[in-house]
Amino acid sequence: MWSEHYIDGSRVGRLRRGELCLTQVPGGAHTVQVKIAWCSSQVLSVSLAQGEQKSFICRARAGASSDLVGVVSQRCDELLVLREVQ
Repeated sequence: MWSEHYIDGSRVGRLRRGELCLTQVPGGAHTVQVKIAWCSSQVLSVSLAQGEQKSFICRARAGASSDLVGVVSQRCDELLVLREVQ
């Protein structure tokens, strides 16, 4: 299954599990989001200085694979967790 990666609302790439995406953007304020099938992560607001690099990871919510009833009852934007890697 593919995940689609969005910066500032525009799709910038498609990846499979374990792959990486490198996207260059100018310094300033941006938004980042990941979508898989009908689900999406929250939209993160990011501010970058010129030349600064940031890394993010996206994964399923903890317990999603073992709690299918919980997954079905969750909002789609709560199933994927997108966070900055420090």
